[in-house]
Amino acid sequence: MKKNSDYVGIDEKYIPENEKYVEETIQYDKNKAKKYIKGGIIVYLVVFCIIFLIVIGVFVFAFFGFHSINKKANGIINNVEEKSKEQFNDISDKAREFEITKFNNPFSHYEGQQVGVKVNSLLNNVVSSNGKNSNHLITVIYDDVKSSDSASIISIESKIDNFTNYSVVFGYDSDGYINQVTISNM
Repeated sequence: MKKNSDYVGIDEKYIPENEKYVEETIQYDKNKAKKYIKGGIIVYLVVFCIIFLIVIGVFVFAFFGFHSINKKANGIINNVEEKSKEQFNDISDKAREFEITKFNNPFSHYEGQQVGVKVNSLLNNVVSSNGKNSNHLITVIYDDVKSSDSASIISIESKIDNFTNYSVVFGYDSDGYINQVTISNM
C-alpha cells in the first residue's frame, strides 16, 4: 500500500483496488456521512415535532379535562349551596312556626266556651304577655271596651262574672300570632 508515494506494510498486489487509496475512501465516507447527517437531522426534526405535538396534545387534553372537572365541581358546589339554602329556609320556617306556637300556646286552650274564672285567667295571661312582648300586643274586646292597655284589661276582669259562660274568639295577625281576644256573653 502506498502512502505519500512510499510503500507501507503489505504489498500492493494483495490489496483490492478499491481499498488501495486511503484518501479516496475517506472522501467517499465523508459524502456518505454528510448524507447520513442530513437524513439524521431531518429524522431528529420529525421526532422533535412529533414530541412537541404530543406535549401540546397533553396540555390541551389536560386543559379541557380540568375545565370539565371544574364545571362538574362548580355544579356540585351550586347544588350543595341550593340544598343548604333550602335547609336553612326550612329551619328558619320551623323556628318561626315554633316561635308562633310558643307565643300562642298559653292562650289557645282558652278558645271557645269558657266559664268566667277561666276568662279572668286568660286576661291575666294577656296582661303578662303584653308586658313581656311589646312587639306582639294582644287587644282585648269586651262589650264597648277595646284595648291592649293593662289597666283597661284589668278593668274588664272586674266585669266578668266567675260563674257565667262566655265565648272567647281569637284574631291572628298576618304572621299567625294571636293579636286579638274577643269575649262575648253567651
